[in-house]
Amino acid sequence: MENTESTAIVSIGTIMNQQPGTMLCSIAPKPGDREQAKVVYNAMNNPTHNLRDFVNKKISVENVLIEINDIMNEETGEVDRVPRTVLISPDGTSYRATSKGVFNSIKNAYLAFGEAPWEGGIDFEVKQISVGRGQMLTLEMV
Repeated sequence: MENTESTAIVSIGTIMNQQPGTMLCSIAPKPGDREQAKVVYNAMNNPTHNLRDFVNKKISVENVLIEINDIMNEETGEVDRVPRTVLISPDGTSYRATSKGVFNSIKNAYLAFGEAPWEGGIDFEVKQISVGRGQMLTLEMV
């Protein structure tokens, strides 16, 4: 029986067009590598830190996990599609943010440095900037 089901290739450039629950992950555990599998699982399931707690602090990013979610906009009542981004440091520490600014920073890093993983990590400083009536997290390379 022939498989006629098509599979879409998800990339940093197309993930925002995907359905909620779609994930892009730059790290895949090698078969039998339980420690690496633990890092991936914990980053997906329960990241170590909230990125907002690291504003004006330096973090190192080696791997990235991005998951698409739909969230109700409390002001308009409309559903917004947003990226949940988890940044993973070389030591396995993970930082989560649901922020288009962080997503765009990672997308720009992919353009500048190629796709993650970035061996040894790239150092960023977490920034919070004013946009419209609110604030947004972003990353600045240091």
